[in-house]
Amino acid sequence: MFIMGMAFHILPRFKAVNPVDSRLVLAVFWIMSLGVLVRVNAQPHPQGVLVALLGASGVIEFAGVAMFAGLAGGLLLRSRERREPFDRFILASLAWLVVVAGINGYLALRAAGAGDRVLDVTGDAALLWASVYGFVLLFILGVSFRVLPFFLGLPPPHGRLRDAALVTIVAALAIRVIAVWAPAFGDAPWAANVTYASTFALAMGVCAAVVALRVFEAPDPNAPVAPAPSGFGFAVRAAYVWLLIGVALDVYWRLRELEGGFTPYYAGGAVRHAFLLGFATLMIMAIAYRTLPVFSGRDLPWPQLVVPSFLLVVAGAALRVFPVAFTAALADLDYKLMVTAGFLTFFGLAIFGAQAASVMYGWWTRVAAPALAPEPAAAEPEERPRPQGPVRGDMTVAEALKLSPAVLQVLIDYGFRPLADPETRERMAPTITIEKAAAVINADPRALIDTLNIAVAATAPRPPSRPGEATPSEGPAPIEMKFIDTPVSQDLVMTALKSCYDPEIPVNVVDLGLVYKVVVREAYVHVTMTLTAPGCPMADEVERQVREALLAVPGAETVDVDMVQEPAWTPERMSPEARAQLGWG
Repeated sequence: MFIMGMAFHILPRFKAVNPVDSRLVLAVFWIMSLGVLVRVNAQPHPQGVLVALLGASGVIEFAGVAMFAGLAGGLLLRSRERREPFDRFILASLAWLVVVAGINGYLALRAAGAGDRVLDVTGDAALLWASVYGFVLLFILGVSFRVLPFFLGLPPPHGRLRDAALVTIVAALAIRVIAVWAPAFGDAPWAANVTYASTFALAMGVCAAVVALRVFEAPDPNAPVAPAPSGFGFAVRAAYVWLLIGVALDVYWRLRELEGGFTPYYAGGAVRHAFLLGFATLMIMAIAYRTLPVFSGRDLPWPQLVVPSFLLVVAGAALRVFPVAFTAALADLDYKLMVTAGFLTFFGLAIFGAQAASVMYGWWTRVAAPALAPEPAAAEPEERPRPQGPVRGDMTVAEALKLSPAVLQVLIDYGFRPLADPETRERMAPTITIEKAAAVINADPRALIDTLNIAVAATAPRPPSRPGEATPSEGPAPIEMKFIDTPVSQDLVMTALKSCYDPEIPVNVVDLGLVYKVVVREAYVHVTMTLTAPGCPMADEVERQVREALLAVPGAETVDVDMVQEPAWTPERMSPEARAQLGWG
């Protein structure tokens, strides 16, 4: 369910599409919660009405999973952008999640019909591996290929190896699930050998994916690296170490079985814990620590506890896996180490849970309130002429609104949202000046006035040019361009960016000075840019335009658009061409 929640939030950002309706998200949450609650209470005691509830839990969980997969898959498929490589991993993981829910529903109904408290052993094993390799692994790999090159400054992934790894994992897993479950339906002498072969193929696919991701390689010194909490890189790399440990243990015990042995119960548990505790849990923690503060706009309340929480989970995984990974008979010390592992993991996850809840709900965090009457900032010397226009700081909002319809949108974009209500606007606009409005929303009055004058000039009718009028020199606003060992054309990148416009101002984002930095590494394009107003509701539309335009550039495969607020945009960043278009000398 945590992965489901993250998917609903990150997939719209990845594909620059509108998020899923919150009512549908809540429907998935409550359906899944109901299914889990019914299952937890019914399965230990399948007697009387609880027998029917056990079967019903499988049906309810399948309904929740199918709804989630449809909504999440729809986010990817309805995007007007070209398909990106990570799409295939996410779509494959969603397909496997539906398969997992189908197997789970079938086993629950079958157990309920037989009055059993446990699921069929072979079916449960098939369910486990479909969950681990099919949904969890493929989903995390998809997100990793999408964000880790940017988050960690990694070299671009090996594209062909990545795609081959996906095909290998999906095909080998399908064969393994069938082979593991086949004995439940009759004599299947071929199943054991096919299980071994598919296990080895899966291991090859996983190792190929890790190599393709290049997560253990040194960061590219020229790559743009996003800020991350302490220990983020350590946690991600530790998680992938645990993934390889899990694969190695899985292969080891299959080889022992080939020699006539068997996989002990606790050794099988060690394999599962390497995957789910060492790999999946660490990756969930790392990505959540990195993204939740960005989503919520709140800082972590105890950043100094991020690394300890990682270390506690790593230690818990180590004590849970290694003492029993190679033994069939447990000693007293092994049990004590596993109990210790439970406590360490509990405390690590408790810290993570408290941090996550605090960021999401605002507990134990301080959110800076806007100052109602900030002291006026000292006047700075003007090195360049400022845009001139009719908007002044001492004029009322009502007077400014009469100059252009765009004035209202700019004020709302800056955070003066009460003006969106007509009745409130009618009461407030005649009594508050532009400077007071800037103080209420904690905005720089100079920047606000300049932006308002831009909006007024952009919507004013243009007089015909006079004969002999000088033509301003051409040239884009300054952009830091880095093209590193890439066949992508710089001219095509600039042309693509110049096809994107701020919806409120008829000037492209380059000449308007919104683009700060462009870095291209092989097929990966990263753009750092801003908006004319902080908190602009058109941010998603601008980002979508830029992403679509850049993905259309030949050779560009993955695009990241990083919207920043610092340094804040000022009219001085506009090119001479933009100034001329807006009527400024």
